Amino acid sequence: MLRSDGEHFVSFATDDGLAHNTVGAIHEDFQGGVWFGSEDGSLSRYDRHGIVNLGGREGLQADRVAALATSSDGGVWIGTEQGLRHRRDGEFAILGRRRMPIGTLATFGSGVWVGVSGVEGKGGVWRYGESGLHSVAQGGAYQFQDMVNDLFLDDGGKLWVGTEGGVLALDGDRSESFTERQGLILDQVQAVGQDLAGLLYFGTSGRGVSVYDGLSFTVLTTADGLTDDHVTAIHTDPEGDLWFGTQGGLSRYDGSRFVNYTTRNGLPHNRVEDILTDGSGRRWIATHGGGLAVFDGSTWTAVDSRDGLGDNRINSLAVDGDGGLWLGTESGLTHYVPNETAPRVRLLNVRTDTLYHDPSAVSEVEAGTRITLAYTAIDFETLPAKRRYRFRVAGIDSPGDR
Repeated sequence: MLRSDGEHFVSFATDDGLAHNTVGAIHEDFQGGVWFGSEDGSLSRYDRHGIVNLGGREGLQADRVAALATSSDGGVWIGTEQGLRHRRDGEFAILGRRRMPIGTLATFGSGVWVGVSGVEGKGGVWRYGESGLHSVAQGGAYQFQDMVNDLFLDDGGKLWVGTEGGVLALDGDRSESFTERQGLILDQVQAVGQDLAGLLYFGTSGRGVSVYDGLSFTVLTTADGLTDDHVTAIHTDPEGDLWFGTQGGLSRYDGSRFVNYTTRNGLPHNRVEDILTDGSGRRWIATHGGGLAVFDGSTWTAVDSRDGLGDNRINSLAVDGDGGLWLGTESGLTHYVPNETAPRVRLLNVRTDTLYHDPSAVSEVEAGTRITLAYTAIDFETLPAKRRYRFRVAGIDSPGDR
């Protein structure tokens, strides 16, 4: 079977997953999937949406992916245990030959800031640009930056570095450090973020969040409503709400109160590693054990190994210009393109005092009559056990109420 984009052909055979190399019939379904009927009676379905897992055989040459960031050329920066990678146009480039356990990335222009931890004397902050990969000054006042947990580039271009020894702010040739002596609630900083008003938030490894207004620090903890004091991720959404990922669930903060989400509310796992908002306003939550959670504002769904995800332990997320999601996992890199075509829901029957197999035949019913609707979905994308339905009563419920 051949696929053409108008200029080039790509071939698919049994080695690529096709059931048989002799194809006699082709049909496209309403969700964009293409079905191939083969000579031996087998059936195959191809979909450009879905999940592609990328590892050593595909050129990554690394296992654990801890950090991701999209690049200005449409590619993806990849931080691994073995160093920095860049993927563009389907090809991986290995940048530098050092064994660098990269834990965090932050992009600038055509380059990327690199946070390295776990290698004494070779960790800290690095910068990759036109002249290659270079270390930012180490030693002396910067010695604690050997253990870097998070990098955040603020609106003014200042780089904030969350480390095991406090926070370092780098602004050109100038630097400033913040520790418990300066008012930080705890030196072990796991995550850094900023709200739309310019306040900075530093998530710590057990004492909640330090909030910095440029002059002094305040603190947010479980006593204020935070779901857990071990904060692992911070994200600001387009509406200005802050999302805190913790080891005990997810918290949304509007500046005055918290709303918490855990496995009791639909989150697939309470340990949250990363958070992002896509162009459609959906929240994507990387969990360490439950796969990828999706929240549209009212409903939770999950993508996990049952859907083809290579590993349910996700460390980082990035979204590209085409709306595709990149997931850094404990077992490599995954590319996921969500299918935006909604499944077709079919009404099977309606039961009042009578069973109607033709719903259009239902006549008026008296108030107080019990009505039962049986329905199903025609869906080639979602496992039956993971399908969720939303419904409302016209004239009574508002959209999204049920």
